[in-house]
Amino acid sequence: MIIDKDLAKEWYPTFWKSTYFKPQQICYSTKEEKDDRILIIEKGTLIVQVATEDGKKIHTEILTKGNVINAEALIENHSEWVIKDFIHYQVIALDNVEIYEIEKEFFLSHLYLDPRKYHQLIEEIIKQFITVSFSHILANKKTAVKISWALVRIAKQVGEKLTDDLYRLPSFANRTFIAQIANAGKARTSEAIRELDDYGIFEKCDKELIISRSRLQEYLKAESFSEYSVF
Repeated sequence: MIIDKDLAKEWYPTFWKSTYFKPQQICYSTKEEKDDRILIIEKGTLIVQVATEDGKKIHTEILTKGNVINAEALIENHSEWVIKDFIHYQVIALDNVEIYEIEKEFFLSHLYLDPRKYHQLIEEIIKQFITVSFSHILANKKTAVKISWALVRIAKQVGEKLTDDLYRLPSFANRTFIAQIANAGKARTSEAIRELDDYGIFEKCDKELIISRSRLQEYLKAESFSEYSVF
């Protein structure tokens, strides 16, 4: 935890508290934003959802322990162009979830006292930003490449490590889920998964998906990285 729970007990619940959610409950929505609170995941898996033009909800990111849910609340100085006014999303629990809801000024004051924890927070936000940004970099690549990066994101966040190389994806990571994370169509996603299976990325590819990290990285490097890549 970025805030030491034992040291902060005396401040509970004045400045921070734990909130609990069951599967499929909405944990946060920008319609009910909390600019004065920072929300950090202590336990569980959550999915970020945005609405399409026709009102459908699609998944855009997976969040787990240590991730900040409402990073935009950390913005202090807003210009005339208020970015957060254009950010609309909700966060749904996929299993039992515990979230620390911390008063913003109290939270920042504690971070300033320990530069390592401040760096830990910034590092987590940067990793989230890079992960999503790279998805946009791959937007014009073929579907198999986009699916590959989605598999990396899913395996990294919620995959079960079986060996140094093999990861089992959770049951909720079906083809529809993968397609949404990759921003790809369902039909093309199925075709891409078959292509990746032929490449040898899947150790198992039926009702259960088990992927090879090394072969997945090898495929991504061959298909998407160039001499100008920042990765």
